[in-house]
Formats: sequence, structure tokens, C-alpha cells
Amino acid sequence: MYFTDSLELCISRAEARYKNGGHLVESRIITEMFENTFPLFRENEKLFNTIKFLDVSKNGIVEVTENHIPNWIKENDLVQYLTVKI
Repeated sequence: MYFTDSLELCISRAEARYKNGGHLVESRIITEMFENTFPLFRENEKLFNTIKFLDVSKNGIVEVTENHIPNWIKENDLVQYLTVKI
């Protein structure tokens, strides 16, 4: 699962994709998708055999490990899905 806790980053990346020839995605759709990320995950979590979290930021993509546990993992009660001990 890729996630960033920055809605602004999601919107700016969608705008950049559009300016580079991609299709237009309205900000309200991006906001709706952003807000529904974890409810949709919880609704469908049984469909997954394994889960790997990737933390997306302006600086890049970092795998969530015992040495890198972003706040959004803790705030959304996702620690239980990590295969590492905390």
C-alpha cells in the first residue's frame, strides 16, 4: 500500500501528470480517494495475503520498517499489519 499523509502532494502530483499529458483528475476526486484510503483498506483487508506499506513523501518512497514507522501508521492503527516487532 502506497500512502502519503499530504493531500497537497497528491493534488500537485495529479496536476503534474495532467500537464505532462495524463488525464485530468479533479481535486474533489483526489480528496475523496485520500479520505477513503483507510476505510477501503479495512473493508477489503481480507483480500490480501501480505501487506507492505510504502511511505511516500516529496523526498521519495520509503518502505515502512521497524526503523521507519511513520505517524500515519500509528494514527490509523496499522501497526498490527507490520511483520516487524515494535
